[in-house]
Amino acid sequence: MPRGLRAWWRHAFAVDKYDEDSLSDEDKAILRKVAERIHEKKMTSAAILWVESHRNLNFIGSQLMVFSQPLFDMTHPMFNAVLNRFGMHIPPADFPKLARALERRYSIEYFVQQLEELAASDYNKSLPETGQAEEPDPGAASRQETNHTTANKEDKD
Repeated sequence: MPRGLRAWWRHAFAVDKYDEDSLSDEDKAILRKVAERIHEKKMTSAAILWVESHRNLNFIGSQLMVFSQPLFDMTHPMFNAVLNRFGMHIPPADFPKLARALERRYSIEYFVQQLEELAASDYNKSLPETGQAEEPDPGAASRQETNHTTANKEDKD
Protein backbone atom coordinates (compact mmCIF):
# COMPACT_ATOMS: atom_id res chain seq x y z
CA MET A 1 0.00 0.00 0.00
CA PRO A 2 1.46 3.41 -0.89
CA ARG A 3 2.38 5.64 1.98
CA GLY A 4 -0.04 8.38 0.88
CA LEU A 5 -2.98 6.00 0.85
CA ARG A 6 -2.09 4.59 4.26
CA ALA A 7 -1.89 8.10 5.72
CA TRP A 8 -5.23 8.96 4.14
CA TRP A 9 -6.81 5.82 5.56
CA ARG A 10 -5.51 6.61 9.06
CA HIS A 11 -6.85 10.14 8.84
CA ALA A 12 -10.23 8.99 7.46
CA PHE A 13 -11.24 7.68 10.88
CA ALA A 14 -9.39 10.17 13.06
CA VAL A 15 -11.32 11.80 15.87
CA ASP A 16 -10.65 15.21 17.41
CA LYS A 17 -9.30 15.44 20.93
CA TYR A 18 -11.96 15.34 23.62
CA ASP A 19 -10.75 17.97 26.05
CA GLU A 20 -11.09 21.65 26.77
CA ASP A 21 -7.96 22.45 24.74
CA SER A 22 -9.85 21.54 21.56
CA LEU A 23 -12.00 24.67 22.01
CA SER A 24 -10.67 28.11 21.21
CA ASP A 25 -11.28 31.08 23.49
CA GLU A 26 -13.82 32.37 20.96
CA ASP A 27 -15.69 29.03 21.06
CA LYS A 28 -15.74 29.11 24.86
CA ALA A 29 -16.97 32.71 24.90
CA ILE A 30 -19.90 32.06 22.53
CA LEU A 31 -20.94 28.91 24.42
CA ARG A 32 -20.75 30.79 27.73
CA LYS A 33 -22.84 33.61 26.24
CA VAL A 34 -25.57 31.19 25.11
CA ALA A 35 -25.50 29.45 28.50
CA GLU A 36 -25.95 32.80 30.27
CA ARG A 37 -28.93 33.68 28.06
CA ILE A 38 -30.56 30.34 28.82
CA HIS A 39 -29.86 30.80 32.54
CA GLU A 40 -31.41 34.29 32.51
CA LYS A 41 -34.63 32.74 31.22
CA LYS A 42 -34.61 30.14 34.03
CA MET A 43 -34.42 27.29 31.52
CA THR A 44 -31.15 25.79 32.75
CA SER A 45 -32.49 22.40 33.84
CA ALA A 46 -34.56 21.95 30.71
CA ALA A 47 -31.62 22.95 28.52
CA ILE A 48 -29.30 20.49 30.26
CA LEU A 49 -31.82 17.68 29.78
CA TRP A 50 -32.37 18.54 26.12
CA VAL A 51 -28.68 18.99 25.30
CA GLU A 52 -27.64 15.80 27.09
CA SER A 53 -30.29 13.78 25.31
CA HIS A 54 -29.20 15.14 21.91
CA ARG A 55 -25.46 15.15 22.62
CA ASN A 56 -24.55 12.95 19.66
CA LEU A 57 -26.27 15.25 17.18
CA ASN A 58 -24.11 18.32 17.83
CA PHE A 59 -22.12 17.98 14.60
CA ILE A 60 -25.27 17.46 12.53
CA GLY A 61 -26.82 20.50 14.22
CA SER A 62 -23.76 22.60 13.45
CA GLN A 63 -23.87 21.52 9.82
CA LEU A 64 -27.56 22.41 9.70
CA MET A 65 -26.63 25.85 10.99
CA VAL A 66 -23.98 26.20 8.25
CA PHE A 67 -26.53 25.07 5.65
CA SER A 68 -29.13 27.56 6.92
CA GLN A 69 -26.67 30.48 7.16
CA PRO A 70 -27.85 32.07 3.85
CA LEU A 71 -31.47 31.76 4.95
CA PHE A 72 -30.57 33.28 8.32
CA ASP A 73 -28.85 36.18 6.57
CA MET A 74 -31.94 36.87 4.43
CA THR A 75 -34.48 36.57 7.24
CA HIS A 76 -32.34 37.92 10.06
CA PRO A 77 -34.44 41.03 10.86
CA MET A 78 -37.72 39.09 10.96
CA PHE A 79 -36.25 36.01 12.68
CA ASN A 80 -34.56 38.03 15.40
CA ALA A 81 -37.70 40.09 15.97
CA VAL A 82 -39.46 36.83 16.88
CA LEU A 83 -36.52 35.65 19.01
CA ASN A 84 -36.36 39.01 20.79
CA ARG A 85 -39.85 38.37 22.12
CA PHE A 86 -38.40 35.30 23.87
CA GLY A 87 -35.15 37.01 24.84
CA MET A 88 -32.97 34.87 22.58
CA HIS A 89 -31.64 37.42 20.08
CA ILE A 90 -28.79 36.03 17.97
CA PRO A 91 -26.45 38.68 16.59
CA PRO A 92 -25.54 37.93 12.95
CA ALA A 93 -21.84 37.76 13.83
CA ASP A 94 -22.47 35.11 16.51
CA PHE A 95 -24.38 32.67 14.28
CA PRO A 96 -21.33 31.32 12.37
CA LYS A 97 -19.24 31.37 15.57
CA LEU A 98 -21.82 29.19 17.29
CA ALA A 99 -21.93 26.81 14.33
CA ARG A 100 -18.12 26.55 14.39
CA ALA A 101 -18.11 25.93 18.15
CA LEU A 102 -20.70 23.16 17.88
CA GLU A 103 -18.54 21.31 15.33
CA ARG A 104 -16.15 20.37 18.13
CA ARG A 105 -16.92 17.18 20.02
CA TYR A 106 -16.15 18.71 23.42
CA SER A 107 -18.41 21.73 22.91
CA ILE A 108 -21.49 20.02 24.34
CA GLU A 109 -19.61 18.92 27.46
CA TYR A 110 -18.27 22.44 27.95
CA PHE A 111 -21.72 23.95 27.35
CA VAL A 112 -23.34 21.67 29.93
CA GLN A 113 -20.56 22.48 32.42
CA GLN A 114 -21.28 26.19 31.96
CA LEU A 115 -25.01 25.64 32.53
CA GLU A 116 -24.30 23.56 35.65
CA GLU A 117 -21.93 26.21 37.03
CA LEU A 118 -24.58 28.90 36.56
CA ALA A 119 -27.21 26.73 38.25
CA ALA A 120 -24.83 25.93 41.12
CA SER A 121 -24.06 29.61 41.65
CA ASP A 122 -27.78 30.33 42.01
CA TYR A 123 -28.14 27.44 44.45
CA ASN A 124 -25.18 28.66 46.51
CA LYS A 125 -26.70 32.15 46.67
CA SER A 126 -29.92 30.70 48.10
CA LEU A 127 -28.13 28.90 50.96
CA PRO A 128 -28.15 30.39 54.46
CA GLU A 129 -25.09 32.34 55.58
CA THR A 130 -23.52 29.23 57.13
CA GLY A 131 -23.01 27.91 53.60
CA GLN A 132 -24.65 24.58 54.35
CA ALA A 133 -28.03 23.40 53.20
CA GLU A 134 -30.53 22.62 55.92
CA GLU A 135 -31.13 18.92 56.34
CA PRO A 136 -34.78 18.00 55.86
CA ASP A 137 -36.50 16.55 58.92
CA PRO A 138 -37.85 13.13 57.89
CA GLY A 139 -40.53 13.19 60.60
CA ALA A 140 -41.85 16.67 59.79
CA ALA A 141 -44.39 15.48 57.22
CA SER A 142 -45.86 12.85 59.57
CA ARG A 143 -46.06 15.37 62.45
CA GLN A 144 -47.87 17.86 60.22
CA GLU A 145 -50.29 15.16 59.14
CA THR A 146 -50.93 14.18 62.79
CA ASN A 147 -51.49 17.82 63.79
CA HIS A 148 -53.86 18.29 60.85
CA THR A 149 -55.99 15.22 61.73
CA THR A 150 -56.05 16.22 65.43
CA ALA A 151 -57.27 19.70 64.51
CA ASN A 152 -60.03 18.20 62.34
CA LYS A 153 -61.20 15.96 65.20
CA GLU A 154 -61.35 18.95 67.57
CA ASP A 155 -63.37 20.93 65.01
CA LYS A 156 -65.92 18.12 64.78
CA ASP A 157 -66.29 17.93 68.58
